[in-house]
Amino acid sequence: MRDAVTVPGPTTQVVVGRQGIYDAAGRVVGYELLFRGIADPAAIVTGDQMTAEVVFGAVAVGFDQLVADRDAFCNADRGVLLGEMPLNLPPERTVVEVLETVQLDREVLDGCRALAAEGYRLALDDFVWRPGAEEVLPLASIVKIDVLDTASADLPQLIARCRQYDVRLLAEKIEDPDRLGELEELGFELFQGYALERPSLITARSLEPGLVARLRMAATMLTAEPDLDEVEDIVRADPALALQLIRVASVGRPGETRRAIGTLRQALVLMGSRRVRNWAALLLSRSTAHHGDGHDFVGTLILARACELLAVRVDPAKSHLAFAAGMLSAMSDELRVAPDDLCHTVSLSPELADAAFRAEGPVGRIVHDARAFHHGSARAIRRSGVSAETLHTAFATAVTWAAGCSAALDAAEPGAA
Repeated sequence: MRDAVTVPGPTTQVVVGRQGIYDAAGRVVGYELLFRGIADPAAIVTGDQMTAEVVFGAVAVGFDQLVADRDAFCNADRGVLLGEMPLNLPPERTVVEVLETVQLDREVLDGCRALAAEGYRLALDDFVWRPGAEEVLPLASIVKIDVLDTASADLPQLIARCRQYDVRLLAEKIEDPDRLGELEELGFELFQGYALERPSLITARSLEPGLVARLRMAATMLTAEPDLDEVEDIVRADPALALQLIRVASVGRPGETRRAIGTLRQALVLMGSRRVRNWAALLLSRSTAHHGDGHDFVGTLILARACELLAVRVDPAKSHLAFAAGMLSAMSDELRVAPDDLCHTVSLSPELADAAFRAEGPVGRIVHDARAFHHGSARAIRRSGVSAETLHTAFATAVTWAAGCSAALDAAEPGAA
């Protein structure tokens, strides 16, 4: 993973810890995602908030960048299990670890069943036999046993009781490599601990969605069947939301390549209303201390909107593509990330990548001319065929629209006069 770069503007460095989980042949089969702090070190952080930060970090880094084609193991406290804190990770590639501190009551067991029905697999973390074990074990795929804290004499009996159920046994907190053979003979199939790999830190820069955009998204998504037009309007006005949307939507099923995204509407359709709703709830549940102000993105919005307006004149069917291409082109500059690096972390359709970064195709030529005009390069050769007057008109309209977005956000901010 490339080191995070220092960039200006409303960005936050996100950090996700991960530790490999190995099979008996020494192959990495998954990574446990680990909480590694938030911006305010004095804050009291709950288990659900830790999970929210980890999930947000996974989106910011890019799920495929973080775990490649392996599974992600993610801790779940009571709120996650009850559905109060949405777990917006791809179900087919995520193992939900039920923490040992969670009471296995009826509500939690029902929540576990609901997660399993969605396609998530369940692992029982730091497992010891306790009330409710007989009911939760049939729902689990993996049982993790702390071999550092569990007496060697007690392991055979605990393993035998677990073997009555269709679960795989994972030995965690292995610090002595000489124990691997012994643990495999006892029946463990998966292994995790310092003897195999110490946790590593994966960092990235994340554009923070504005607080008002989060609230608008939540109000739209959490009250009724969402109107895609309204959701798209919200996302269009906040480039950070747009980039996150593309990242989340591009994650494919196991064995699939990342899904190439061509427009924001396509990303919304691919995600489906349930995942978009969960994404909105996740954004709302995070601390608002990191949020950026809408007016920091005015330049990005101007370029995106101008590209869209110019495309309407050249090829109206490509207007949505032009908006996304203009936005991504501007964000590459804002983040000081090379286009190739951005394409590496965000799965884009070839048409969108060509338009945003290579000035190829009708939309690409529009983006080229709009960027040149936006940056004051009056002598740049125009490739799109649009006149100087058309460029002026498009940008004048785009400035008015972007200023309106910014003013609306400023007026809606808590505490605004």
